[in-house]
Amino acid sequence: MLDFAETVRFDPHDLQLVIQTVRDDPSEPPPAVQAVLDAAEHLPAPALTAEQLWRLSHFADPVSVYNLSLSDGTALHDERLASHIRLWSATREQAPRTTAALELVTRTETELGILAARINRT
Repeated sequence: MLDFAETVRFDPHDLQLVIQTVRDDPSEPPPAVQAVLDAAEHLPAPALTAEQLWRLSHFADPVSVYNLSLSDGTALHDERLASHIRLWSATREQAPRTTAALELVTRTETELGILAARINRT
């Protein structure tokens, strides 16, 4: 867990819609995201850390979960997508160190996975 003591102000309704998107996703969330879902059930919304908010907004994908079409513009008026964008933006803007650290970890994990796959093929 990161501890940069960054806090994020957000609308609790946005958080609830993002949590619902994660729950509606047919794929199983990674353990870190599941831990956030479990914590969200027992903590008041403002008690979630910037890292927890990043993990939720990073995993949630309302466009895929709800089959929203970006080509006709109707998705732009979808409340679930708007909530996701607001929470994601608030986390990026108000917790830049947490965001940068988690994005670096994610990129590194991806690169290590690619490298491992290449090594295993040879």
